[in-house]
Amino acid sequence: MNRILVFLSLFSLLWGSSTFASAAGVEKLNEEKWRNGQMIYELYCAVCHGYEGVPFNPRSPSFADGERMGKKDEDLYIAIINGIGEDDAVGQAMPAWGEIINEKERADVLYYIRKIISKGKIKKE
Repeated sequence: MNRILVFLSLFSLLWGSSTFASAAGVEKLNEEKWRNGQMIYELYCAVCHGYEGVPFNPRSPSFADGERMGKKDEDLYIAIINGIGEDDAVGQAMPAWGEIINEKERADVLYYIRKIISKGKIKKE
């Protein structure tokens, strides 16, 4: 009898916590997209935008900028594909990555970028 009560208690606790997490807006992390996106981000993006979306160079945009990151995914895809701005005297512009990063990699890196911005709301399992 005690085993049944323990089992039911644990089941209720686990079920309740997953329901609470869903209700609180906690999203389960897609590990494959996260890993692939992180690899692409660290290879191509982190040198300017920083490893957690906060740039090393103050001239590079921060992913903590709500206005910039409030843009639609389509707008950010276009920026990744075509680049942004013209090179200035010190080479400051975002290069076009369309020929280097394929469609799946773009989706994964954008997923990763969106998640590093909302890192407090990711449930790693």
